[in-house]
Amino acid sequence: MRRRKVNWDEEIKKSEEIRRKGLRLTLVTFLMALFWLFGMGHMHKEWPWGSALWVILFLMGGALLIFCVTGKRK
Repeated sequence: MRRRKVNWDEEIKKSEEIRRKGLRLTLVTFLMALFWLFGMGHMHKEWPWGSALWVILFLMGGALLIFCVTGKRK
């Protein structure tokens, strides 16, 4: 059984495209969560913003952590 030669340049391109798609999905999900939080605050005026601010801070921290981890792999 013969092995096929691996085109490493093509494999690297595929990996980079998958990574970019993952980052785009992360950003879209982050924006959706922010819109949801601001919508909840707009619809329910009595909603405590203190807890929402913590959620926003943790979301931003998670996004920053993802960017740092993926940036080091390059």
